[in-house]
Amino acid sequence: MSEANRARPEGHRSPAGGARARRGAKRRAADCERGAREPPDGCKEEPEIRLDRDGQFFFRGAPCVRREITDVFFEKLEEDGAGGYRIRLGSDLAPVAVEEAPLRVWNLMREDGRIVLVLDGGLTDELDRETLRFEGDVPWCRARGLPARFTPTAALSLATSFPELLPPGSAP
Repeated sequence: MSEANRARPEGHRSPAGGARARRGAKRRAADCERGAREPPDGCKEEPEIRLDRDGQFFFRGAPCVRREITDVFFEKLEEDGAGGYRIRLGSDLAPVAVEEAPLRVWNLMREDGRIVLVLDGGLTDELDRETLRFEGDVPWCRARGLPARFTPTAALSLATSFPELLPPGSAP
């Protein structure tokens, strides 16, 4: 073994190995762009936008902290027809990886005889009682055409202010 090879830290690749890896990545990306029938390994990329279980958007791993942007994301979020979600801005579509629920219900209020949900991004929607369901003790419904999970505060509001909506035998 040469002196140069012994001096390299373990796991270090030679410059030629790095170039070879870059060429392979470019070839896989080209296959993805051409729409190969069977995508080669590495073709499936995670969406650049992710929504975690707490309602925090991330773009390329960095949290989106500007409220005016995240509010637009929530407003434009929709189902993609293939079991996932996307944001539609005009003719642009961006897939979104959603960890648990695309929307959270933060509160409920009675307005003109209707029950109105207060959702992420300051959005509101009337509660469709037919879509209200429980997973364990966590209420869920559909709002704005999307599944919505109740936060603990909203679940408490549901139990105390709207006990008629609870399943039979539930205690407020």
